[in-house]
Amino acid sequence: MSGSAIQTWLAHKQKSALLRSRFYFVGTSVVGTLVLVPNAVIGFLIGKLVLLLVFPAVPFSNVGAALLSVVAITALFVDCVRAERDDMGIIPLWLAREYFHMGPRTIFDGWSELARARQLACVDTEMCAQLLGYLVTKTTPTRRDELLRVFPIWRWDEMVRQLRNIEGVIVFRNEMCVSLLMPLRLELRQLLAHFSDTESPHEQAPQEEPEASSVNEPHKLSAHEILGVAPNATVAEIKAAYRVRIKDCHPDRFPHTDAKSRALAEEWTKALNIAYAELLSGNRAR
Repeated sequence: MSGSAIQTWLAHKQKSALLRSRFYFVGTSVVGTLVLVPNAVIGFLIGKLVLLLVFPAVPFSNVGAALLSVVAITALFVDCVRAERDDMGIIPLWLAREYFHMGPRTIFDGWSELARARQLACVDTEMCAQLLGYLVTKTTPTRRDELLRVFPIWRWDEMVRQLRNIEGVIVFRNEMCVSLLMPLRLELRQLLAHFSDTESPHEQAPQEEPEASSVNEPHKLSAHEILGVAPNATVAEIKAAYRVRIKDCHPDRFPHTDAKSRALAEEWTKALNIAYAELLSGNRAR
C-alpha cells in the first residue's frame, strides 16, 4: 500500500533527521565553545583587572574574575537571543555583536536543528502518511472542509500541528488549506511510482485536475503565504521559516528531475528570497 510506503519513508526520515541533528549539534557545540574561549579569556582578564583596581587587597581574585567571566558569557547568550542580527543602525555595536555572538549563535543553530528533528520525531507517522498520501494526488491546495470530510476522525488543528513539522508542507492560514511544495510532491510521487496498488479511494491519479496557480505560480502568493508565517510574525520566526523553506525548494536537491520541475524550484527559490527581504524590511519599518 502507498500509505505504508509513505509511513516507512517518514519513519526513516525521522531516524535520519535525529541522527544528523545530533551529530550537527555536537559539532556546533564544540565549534561554538572553541569560539567562546577567547571571549572567556577576555572576560576573565577584564574582571581580574577591575577587581584589582577596585579591591586591591581582595583574596581569591582569580575566583572572582572567573565568576565575572561566567556572568559575561551568560550575558552574551541572552543578548544573542534578544538582539536583532541584521540591525546595522550603529555599525560599531553591530560589529561587536557579530564577533561576540559567533559562539552562542553557532551553538543555538545546532540546538535549533536538534529541536526541529525532535519535533519531526514526535509526528504521528500513521496519520501523516495518510494525509500525505491524499495531498500528493492533489495539484491544488486542499481546503480544510475537504480534509475533514475525507478524514472525519481527526481535528483540523491536529492535522496542521502534525503536518507543519514536515519539511515541504505549506499551510495557507488565511485560506485554511494545505498543499505540498513541488520538491516534496516530486519526492513522494517517485516513491509511490514503485507501487501499483490503487484500491484506496484517496489515491486517484491527478491527470484531470488543473494545475494549482498558488503552488505553481508563487508570485501570486503574498510574502507571508510564501514563507508560511503569520502577518505579525517576529524576525526570528521569519528567519526560521525561510531557512526551512529554502532547503525544501533549492534546485540543487533535484538534479535528476525534468527541466520544468527544476525551473519551478528556481522560481520558488527566487520568490522565497524576495518574500524574505520584504518581510524583514517591513518588520524593521514597524
